[in-house]
Amino acid sequence: MLSMSSSWYRSLRWRIQVWHALILCCVVVGFGGLLYWELVRSRWNDVDDELIAAARVLEGALRAMPAGLVKQAGDDLLPEEFREWLDASRDLPRGPGGLGPAARPGPGPAARPGPGPGRRRPGPGPGRRPPPPPERFNEDFAGPEYPDTGRPPWEKALNLPGPRDESLAREDDDLYFVVWRQDRSVLRSAQLPSTSPPLATRAISLLGSDGVASEQANAHRRIYLNGPHGSLICVGRDVHGEQERLRQSATLLMLSGSVILLSGLAGGWWLSGRAIAPIASMTRTASEIDATNLDQRMDLTRVDAELEQLGTVLNHMLDRIDNAFRQQQQFTADASHELRTPLAVILSATELGLSRERDAGAYREQLEKCHRAAKRMHGLVESLMSLARLDAGVAEAPSPCDLATVVGESAELLAPLAAQSQVQLRTELEPCSLLGRHRLLAQVATNLIHNAIQYNRPGGEVVVTVRAQGAEAVLTVRDNGVGIAAADLPKLFDRFYRADVDRARTRGGSGLGLAICQRIVAAHGGSISAESELGAGARFTVRLRRDRTE
Repeated sequence: MLSMSSSWYRSLRWRIQVWHALILCCVVVGFGGLLYWELVRSRWNDVDDELIAAARVLEGALRAMPAGLVKQAGDDLLPEEFREWLDASRDLPRGPGGLGPAARPGPGPAARPGPGPGRRRPGPGPGRRPPPPPERFNEDFAGPEYPDTGRPPWEKALNLPGPRDESLAREDDDLYFVVWRQDRSVLRSAQLPSTSPPLATRAISLLGSDGVASEQANAHRRIYLNGPHGSLICVGRDVHGEQERLRQSATLLMLSGSVILLSGLAGGWWLSGRAIAPIASMTRTASEIDATNLDQRMDLTRVDAELEQLGTVLNHMLDRIDNAFRQQQQFTADASHELRTPLAVILSATELGLSRERDAGAYREQLEKCHRAAKRMHGLVESLMSLARLDAGVAEAPSPCDLATVVGESAELLAPLAAQSQVQLRTELEPCSLLGRHRLLAQVATNLIHNAIQYNRPGGEVVVTVRAQGAEAVLTVRDNGVGIAAADLPKLFDRFYRADVDRARTRGGSGLGLAICQRIVAAHGGSISAESELGAGARFTVRLRRDRTE
């Protein structure tokens, strides 16, 4: 859980939730918008297809009309013979929307020249048929005579597109249309809306190369179509119902999207809580660990792979901290024990010397005891300081050196000790240059050779070799002394560990020499190992990289 001083935006759970909400919102809005756009497009396409089908019916009717009637307006523009034929048939009954003089604007009979003085215009009597149209009449103004009524078939066909005609509209649709001639005068119209009537100029501006265009004008949907003989057709209808249904669909989509979004946010919050639950558990465990329970570890059961890897790393870190803490405790106890002995010797010697008056020899003997104890304590303190410097990384800068030269110098310094201990010291040194710290490498060689001499038997042998093996420089110190038990080998390089405590103390050992050697070799990027068999001697091997640079 977050503390009161923490801000919500620093919470991993809140950041996951915010990103989840943004992504989910984009998905829901994008999908809903695409679905609504497809719904609108499909609906208007259906309406346009319906209107185009109605316009094609009108287009077919116009193709059957004489071209002259479509191109020009008014009966005065017709040839004289055709006007006389129309006058003769004017009083015949016409169907709704017929193109005769009664159904078409224009000058009436009084405005036209009469048939001539003394002549009476024949009129249709009961049961009479109109006179046939003039022979060899121009087909642009005449057409084939309808066999039953004498009316041209195109006149009846153009009456078909009514607002309730089954060929143009469904029962619940209010279709309207208008047909403009070539000179953009109205040839025929039906049920035109008064609020937003279609305009020929508007239609011309909308038409494309294919001669078809659609328009949405308030609650009206229209289709414009180029007709035959330069005519222009417009068919439309009220789409208020479609708009209302689309609004209902949009509302339903918004409500559904809101429900999906809220459900997704709730699910995301639950999932994010489950995802960070192991982190909270690790936090609680880590906060409970202190110096008294360093053995406590994080529970990694039923944890995701990524967090399991993190928990494993933290548990390994706690293992190292636990080991280091235990080593520190052991180190402190061992150092206190090692320092307590020489201090006790110094205190006892001084107390004994001061207890009463003594001669010079007695005082000298007590001072020699104090000197030996102080010398031992000084060596121990120096070793501890060396380890502290190595642990802190404080050491001299590396420089090119020859390992054979370094080891040779150490062997020469210890040759008198080998002769005094009746141990033969033999060296086999091969020149081997590397980048290292001369003084520290000399300390490693000195400690190993000194231990081989110190823990050997009279008449024994110590062999020191330096060889180059590929990219490594190998130092080997082998003896045939008392050896080391197999059980002691794993702890041989631990600080203050001694395989034979009583003998080590007798010979002045503190248990820090091999630990210092291991730390120096590790600082050079190398390794040190020991092989031994009790009673058959021991062999220590140091491997250093020759091409190592720092």
